[in-house]
Amino acid sequence: MSYVPLPATDRWRLRPVERGDLWGLLADCWRDYDRNRARALVERAIALYDHCKGMGVVAVEQNTGAILSYGQIMRWSRSAEISDLVVSPSWRSQGIGTAMIYDLMRYAPSMRVRQIEIGVAEANPRALALYRRLGFEDSYTVMLDVGYGMEKIIYLTRNLDR
Repeated sequence: MSYVPLPATDRWRLRPVERGDLWGLLADCWRDYDRNRARALVERAIALYDHCKGMGVVAVEQNTGAILSYGQIMRWSRSAEISDLVVSPSWRSQGIGTAMIYDLMRYAPSMRVRQIEIGVAEANPRALALYRRLGFEDSYTVMLDVGYGMEKIIYLTRNLDR
């Protein structure tokens, strides 16, 4: 299945990430990432798409072309994981995160998976509430160092047949 994004709004649109998006992502979404880490995420997303094992998506402002958000989905053995979801602070609470999750979920069946997983730091109650509102259910927790020291990560799952 080729990727067909959700319809654009009058303010932004979704599309697959491109190598040229790196600087825009570093400027507004990944301010605390070093360039090598950011480049590796973009390259991984492009490679996943080339092999039908996932993809990365960005939201782009219609008027300026500024990169507003990033998220990716990757196939594991029987499920897929949405990860690295971030929306620029000035664009939060405008439906971009929700649209990105729905967009990535629409792509998941082409990867031949039936379940999607998403993880969130316990210290991020807004994201946790969003994922639950979108039908994800708590599954398990782990302690991970995702760049800021050890923290509790809650993993939620959602079956695609709903």
